[in-house]
Amino acid sequence: MEVNWISISSLIAVVAFTVYQVFTKKVKERQNDYDKVGDGLIQRLELMVNTLTAENEKFRKEFALLQEKFAVLQKEHEVIKEILQGRDKDTVKFRDEGMKAFEVVKHVNDLTVKTHAKTLEIISLLKPIK
Repeated sequence: MEVNWISISSLIAVVAFTVYQVFTKKVKERQNDYDKVGDGLIQRLELMVNTLTAENEKFRKEFALLQEKFAVLQKEHEVIKEILQGRDKDTVKFRDEGMKAFEVVKHVNDLTVKTHAKTLEIISLLKPIK
């Protein structure tokens, strides 16, 4: 029995070519599957980025609004603190005017005491004249 090397080598070449074709087809199918999964993942990520960007912008606006409100509240707090501590200009003016009024009242009281003493002295001097 004679071996026909040409037929065997042709058969081996055909089998190798077929295996190569099947392997290449499977690799291409798997690559297509990976590409589809990758494309789906990219689309999901793009959607997430767009959603997060929109939320981020919303939160930035809200943060800016809260900063403005905080500044207003802080200013109001300072005004109320000055009023309660008596350091605002109206309270200081009122206190100064009150102190001046007390000084006037004290001076009037001193004059009243002196006048009373002089009146009593005059009365005591007038009693012997009767």
